[in-house]
Amino acid sequence: MPTQMNTLRLLAVSFILISSATFASELHVPASYPTIQSAINAASEGDTVIVAPGSYVENVVIDGKNVTLRSTDPSDAAVVAATVIDGNQAGPCVSFLNALSSACITGFTLTNGDPGVNCYSYPEWQVSTPRIMGNVITNCTKALRSVGSAPEIIRNTIEGNSRGLGLTNPPSEHTVLVEGNTIAGNGSGIELHSYFYPRQTRVVIADNNVICNENGGIVVEAGICSISNNLVADCPKAGISCGGNNPDDFYSVTGNTITRCAGGIGGATVASGNTVCDNVRGGIAGCEVAIGNTVTNNGDGTGAAVHAWGVDDVLIQDNIIAFNRGKNGGGIYLDSGAVLGNTIIGNEAATGGGIYCDWGGLISNNIIRSNSAAGDGGGIYLSSIMWNTTVIGNMIVANIAGGKGGGALLFEDDGILASNTIVGNRAATGGAFLVAGISQGYLLNNSVISLNSSTTSGSPIECWDNERLRVSRCLIEGGQAAIGGHGDCIWGPGNIDADPLFVDPGCWDDAGTPYVPGDDVFIPGDYRLLPGSPCIDAGTNDVDNPWSRWEFETLPETDLAGVKRIIDGNLDGAATVDIGAYEYLPGDANGDGRVNLLDLLRIRNSLGLDPSSSPDARGADVNGDGRINLLDLLLARRQFQSR
Repeated sequence: MPTQMNTLRLLAVSFILISSATFASELHVPASYPTIQSAINAASEGDTVIVAPGSYVENVVIDGKNVTLRSTDPSDAAVVAATVIDGNQAGPCVSFLNALSSACITGFTLTNGDPGVNCYSYPEWQVSTPRIMGNVITNCTKALRSVGSAPEIIRNTIEGNSRGLGLTNPPSEHTVLVEGNTIAGNGSGIELHSYFYPRQTRVVIADNNVICNENGGIVVEAGICSISNNLVADCPKAGISCGGNNPDDFYSVTGNTITRCAGGIGGATVASGNTVCDNVRGGIAGCEVAIGNTVTNNGDGTGAAVHAWGVDDVLIQDNIIAFNRGKNGGGIYLDSGAVLGNTIIGNEAATGGGIYCDWGGLISNNIIRSNSAAGDGGGIYLSSIMWNTTVIGNMIVANIAGGKGGGALLFEDDGILASNTIVGNRAATGGAFLVAGISQGYLLNNSVISLNSSTTSGSPIECWDNERLRVSRCLIEGGQAAIGGHGDCIWGPGNIDADPLFVDPGCWDDAGTPYVPGDDVFIPGDYRLLPGSPCIDAGTNDVDNPWSRWEFETLPETDLAGVKRIIDGNLDGAATVDIGAYEYLPGDANGDGRVNLLDLLRIRNSLGLDPSSSPDARGADVNGDGRINLLDLLLARRQFQSR
């Protein structure tokens, strides 16, 4: 009986092997079949049609068969170039029609097609999902046309076609994949549109080089779309454009480089980790979330580098936004939302060189430096008359306005300006900032304001109209006399007029022409606090605006160097926030935001030196007593051991 069972098992295995061999044949063109189409017609499910080098003037149709069509060696560029399917402009080079299972074409040069590849599915339950991989598609009316299908388009070279990839109405419950292709010199790049609602299509466009395409790089209007790690360059129209009127769509644009296009990224739900540079009309527009992008040298003076017009509650965080040109907002334009932790440098605009905020929100922990506005608001322009805006924990340095508000122009209903370092800004009026409007009141506290200048008239700080400005716990160069205008200024407790003792205050260089301010250059400083600074533990932990209709707990968790805010900086047993954008950390001799062995080494190597002799020596005097000795070493060691 066991012998009989073993025999049956062997017969079953043999049947499976024979069946597999039967259903996985290779058909050779032209050795066995004179044309590609004749081999396709003879092929069965799972077969492979192998085509020898040569030029085949055909319009091949693969209708509902799961077959592989390939050259003799798809990995050999010479073989791919020599194995040509020529559509003779009589139709597609290859068509995939109503394939319930996937077919594949790989290793060919497709030319003179109308289009090169055609994927068509109807009815919708017979979805064509072919794989087009490792081909060259050139000199076609369109490289690929897909209607109702979900192709995988992988590692092809698509160049010199009247249009590139055109995908329409991809089916739900399938994924369209466009990966690793070079798409260059076509009338268009990648275009994907869905006209069905709700759109639940999943689209992945990744690792492609999309270059020099006349009508844009990547244009998508689909359901759930991921666009990642592509190079999009030298496209006279948009680089990456996402959009449509369906609120359920989601566009993730991540890790791409977009350069020298008409525009950078438009309409993404989330734009993160992209490099967007040297584009004509702007960088990132219409996104709900922009995080960790580098946006440089974009714009022609019309749109901001990060332009969030028409998007409520936008989040713009941890971006580098530099040397862009806009109209309202050279760096950032937003209606409402949060601007957090960005580096905003050297941007230019007619109004709001760094940031233009139209309604309100939170502007926190940003470096806003060397931006300029021909009109008002060199660093920040706030135009809202309805919302509370909190500007807190920022470094606002060396910004210039031709009109009002070098550091900021604040036209607000009510708001908070707290824990900022506002240094070296210039304007015709209100070098540091100008606050105006009909507000219930604006709160200024915990801020350092020094070295600002008004080049035409007025004080460094101007309070206009019926504005009420309450000032407390600030270090203001010139004291109360530094505040001008005809508004209502309430000079509260804890304000001081003294040297803030920055590590380096920076300075303006007049370029040898002191009477020509237009060529002056600001040399940025280091705005961390030295030991003994009067700003240490001199602020207030309560920065809520008593006049505001909204309550904000506004102190950020960390300063610009990542140091925890509200620490006991003067070691008196009471933890109080410092004045300015930086928190002093006792024992941090090298200013890296930590107390560790490197600080102990710096202090040891500086023992006996004059603290004023060098920046390193200044930092080594961690107890601020004007000497570097064992007391500094003991303090740093104690702080190191306690953390």
